[in-house]
Amino acid sequence: HELNGGSGMLKQLSLVSLLMLAACGDNDAEQDIDYNAVTDAEIDALVDAGDFPMVVKIIEAQDKADIADVHDYLVLAKVYNDVLDGVAAEVALEKAREAGADEAELVLPLARALVAQREMDRAWKVLVEGDIPPDDRFDALLLKADVARDRRGPDAAREYFQQAIEERPDHFGGYLGLATLAFSQGDLAEAGRLAEQAGEMAPDDPGVLHVRGAIARYEGRHEEAVGLLKQAVAARSGHLLARLELAGTYIDTRKFEDAQKELDAVYALSPGNSMAQYHSALILAMTGKLGEAEALLLRTGDLTRLYPPAARTYGHVAYQLGKYSTASMYLERFLEGQPSDRLTRLALAESISQRGRAREALDVLKPLLEQEGGDLEAILMAAAAHGALGEVAKVRDRLREARSLAAERGADGETLMKGLTRRLALARFFAGDQKGATEELQAYYLQNQDDVESMAVLANLWLGQGNYAAAEDLAHKIQARVPGSAQAANILGSVKYRQRDFEAALGHFDAALKENADYQSAIKNRALVYIALSRFDDAEKDLVGLAASAPSDGQIHAMLGRVYLQQGETQKAMAELRQAEEILPSSAIVAADMSLALARQGYYSSAINKASKAQKLAEGTDAGLVTYLAGLVDGWQETIKAEADAEAEQEAERRAKFEEERKKREAAKQKLIDDTRGDGAPAADDADETAPKTEPETGDDPPKADGGAGGEPT
Repeated sequence: HELNGGSGMLKQLSLVSLLMLAACGDNDAEQDIDYNAVTDAEIDALVDAGDFPMVVKIIEAQDKADIADVHDYLVLAKVYNDVLDGVAAEVALEKAREAGADEAELVLPLARALVAQREMDRAWKVLVEGDIPPDDRFDALLLKADVARDRRGPDAAREYFQQAIEERPDHFGGYLGLATLAFSQGDLAEAGRLAEQAGEMAPDDPGVLHVRGAIARYEGRHEEAVGLLKQAVAARSGHLLARLELAGTYIDTRKFEDAQKELDAVYALSPGNSMAQYHSALILAMTGKLGEAEALLLRTGDLTRLYPPAARTYGHVAYQLGKYSTASMYLERFLEGQPSDRLTRLALAESISQRGRAREALDVLKPLLEQEGGDLEAILMAAAAHGALGEVAKVRDRLREARSLAAERGADGETLMKGLTRRLALARFFAGDQKGATEELQAYYLQNQDDVESMAVLANLWLGQGNYAAAEDLAHKIQARVPGSAQAANILGSVKYRQRDFEAALGHFDAALKENADYQSAIKNRALVYIALSRFDDAEKDLVGLAASAPSDGQIHAMLGRVYLQQGETQKAMAELRQAEEILPSSAIVAADMSLALARQGYYSSAINKASKAQKLAEGTDAGLVTYLAGLVDGWQETIKAEADAEAEQEAERRAKFEEERKKREAAKQKLIDDTRGDGAPAADDADETAPKTEPETGDDPPKADGGAGGEPT
């Protein structure tokens, strides 16, 4: 037994009995544990055993009982730092400070907590300005290296790791830091050399084992990686990074059940761990559950921005879901650091092409097009891009290259060539050649009537040209080949919507969503029907859910802005329309709706400016919108004039009233002078001209012509 220095109370429960009770899993037995009686030594033993949940439970109980001391709070901060919960660690350190901790004890754990929160500038300030004890100088150098890397780059980090090695050349920490740095820069050979050097000094250290396992994983030595990472976890069960790396290795080899066990262990220690969520999303994506994968990735916060593999996963998931704008952003971010990733390069090129930026897509494809032996997929994408640009001769050149490569690929090559026909047809469509695109795809369809995807594309082309009968016919043919097809139901709903048969359209979109509840196109289309039927609350429900899952889809924000306008929620409408305008700056409809929202708030001048922008955008494409906006602008100008006239009239009334009051004051003043003169006082003409002339302060200064409320923001 030992005394708790902070409270003076005897902590008397033995560690053995505590662990036995916790292990039995009986809730009643666990309630019998007197957490307040656990000693500091027993808490330290639980930390060493990796039982972080029990440590947290004990210290929180002692904190609630007001018997926790500095040691307890420092241990709690260490546990939270180990599971990368920087906010909780910072709170624990603040409690340690209140309990009387020496400031020097708090420097390193506080810096670690801030690093976990990605507050690198604050962490650096703590490390530079803090009073670091001599025994902590080495650890401080290692931490400074981590912070410096984020703030100033890898060279700055390398300097601090070198200083750490000079400080303690016999310690593995500096070499391990350099190994991690080389690993992060993709230099696996140098990382391996440095990790081996660290391993010679500390072969059983979990950090060394983790880095060696990670290097083995990325070099494709998965069996060796699993062995090393298992050793790291055995050495410290609370080593979250090692468990995550182990889960990643299992995912690489498609051992999803084993991976999930490791992730469950991470969630037990850190329920909201974003890296674990990323790995769970990766499993979902690899097993075809793309919608669930995307939803989970959205919950990881900044991880998709800070962790390149997460950006890659999110980019590919968005690409496969057809969210090309979102996909482009994340795939491009990943490709900057890993330019040799072929699949990411192809997905980025296709995403950019789908956004109508064919020339940029060709630039992305250039490294693949120039490589020896050729890349069939890249060549086919390039042919489609040239088609979108109207470069017919280059399309033919690419097709010649593709045919020879496709012949070598057999059936797979033939399938890819068929897909090119759809691409070329769509390229011609987006280039404005709707008739040529339809003829090309129709000719292809007549020869390949089992190609459902081509039928769907052709049906959409017919829709765009107003040939609703042909589109409807193709949708029924798709249904015959694929009973219960959500795609076919969506096409039929689109036909009925364009024919203004809204109730029938709603039935088809409901049928599509019954087959595929995550079908975004059908959800958007159904929301359009709800808007047409003035069922704005129903439209809002559909669109709010979509906006949360697809924040970069400008059309969704535009539709939601229109709904809020109809509901009279002008502020909400403006918030959505601003987002829509950022994503779709050339949309006349968005600009028009923003002008309406501004007018409803009384900002008529701003509304007129926004309406003028909408008219310019709509010129030559939507004469009806231009005319409609012209009518609105005329009305707003009349309102401005009426308000100006009313204000001028009010100002005239104010001035007349002021003048009347002034005359009354002058008359009263003159009467006072006359009365005074009658009492023997000198007349005004006899007054001493050297005396100051004064009159009473009335406080009735005339109002300024340009004053008052109601002005517009500039």
